[in-house]
Amino acid sequence: MDIRVTATDKVFYQVDPTLAALLMEAFPESFKQHHFNKQATLPKVDPTIPVYGIRKNPFSDRLEVVFQLCGNEETFSGHPDLLSQGVFGGKAKRVPPQEIIDRYRLVYESANASNAAALLAADKRGPLR
Repeated sequence: MDIRVTATDKVFYQVDPTLAALLMEAFPESFKQHHFNKQATLPKVDPTIPVYGIRKNPFSDRLEVVFQLCGNEETFSGHPDLLSQGVFGGKAKRVPPQEIIDRYRLVYESANASNAAALLAADKRGPLR
């Protein structure tokens, strides 16, 4: 059972039903049963509309652009200039919106600059030529 603390509106999920009943009986003004309304919280999403985003891969910590369409997901983590050539969708050659390309370029270049600076700081010989 899910219960809600009325003073803070905090919800505690999967509370033992006996404990929840005891709390609601002993403190009726403080604890109420929480009813989850799926219709109000989950928006209807059309899977045929392509969705683009930028994220950090949790396994490799690499920055990547994500393309989702019809339940499928593709990722790209290369140089930003290649995005405008259409790297998603196989032969369809889908190009992400310019806003995604610009945001990815900004973060990609700042991440590479900071990585290069960190590598140069660790290596006292200076930059490679």
